[in-house]
Amino acid sequence: MNPRLEQLVRAAGQDGPRIGIISMYDVENNAVRILAATLRQAGVHVTEIYFKDWISNHIFPATDEELEGLIAAIREARLNLVCVSIRASAYFNAARILTKHIHEELDIAVLWGGMHPTLMPDQSMESAELVLKGEGELALLDLAERLATGRDISDTPNLWLRQADGSIRQNALRPLVSDLDSLAFRDYSTHEHKVHLYGDTRVGGDPMHGDPVFQMMGSRGCIYKCSYCYNSTYKKDVYPGQKWFRVRSPASMVEEIRAARSTGTSSASASTTRSSTSRKTGSSSSATSTPRPSACPSRSSSSPSW
Repeated sequence: MNPRLEQLVRAAGQDGPRIGIISMYDVENNAVRILAATLRQAGVHVTEIYFKDWISNHIFPATDEELEGLIAAIREARLNLVCVSIRASAYFNAARILTKHIHEELDIAVLWGGMHPTLMPDQSMESAELVLKGEGELALLDLAERLATGRDISDTPNLWLRQADGSIRQNALRPLVSDLDSLAFRDYSTHEHKVHLYGDTRVGGDPMHGDPVFQMMGSRGCIYKCSYCYNSTYKKDVYPGQKWFRVRSPASMVEEIRAARSTGTSSASASTTRSSTSRKTGSSSSATSTPRPSACPSRSSSSPSW
């Protein structure tokens, strides 16, 4: 393994894995929230970092103040692994800048996951020590458990990693999660280990707490094969021969809505396509309404994790 990965293994052996997951330009991010909840349920220390929010399809570059706030948040949480969720190629340059800054200031390992790293892992490995391909819940949990118990991480399924000689090890993917009901609900019950960074402001707590409408995942994948959409590439090249479109049971979705209401979300709305929210007006739109604009389809509740 390369020096930063060796340092990660040593640090996790002493303090346990302390993992941060960065959501760039999206405070709703289903993937980050489910990943964090999965780790938290297993007793892993995880910090959710919401870096800026989506305003328009123009990706506003990070300011010096925001980068300084990010480094301060990582230091305060004493993280030994930082994961960056890159849900579309539009965020590649932003992720590259964040990763370079983390390396220069803290010299710790960075893992990339999401749509872009899954479809372009070679390019992603030029910036990160680790790339997690495909759906991330079980893979990231496996990595955390290996770090906690001192087991070898180099053969972790779904993981690409840079070895000591500079070569890249590419591990095979585990099967898709077939039972979506088995996945953790997004965690709105705690404000600890969550931070929102925007401009010169760094606010602790969940940025979505108390929002009038709550987005949730009712399905993953898609039944169609549109040539311009990542779904077609996932089905054909990433998970060939597997059942790509999967749905949750109504009972599971109702249970999550009840859990959300009990922890401070004033109302909840969901569909297998998407639910959207206007935080300025408090209004919401269902799947049959005009959705909130997005940089790519991966904002939808039907996207895979990351």
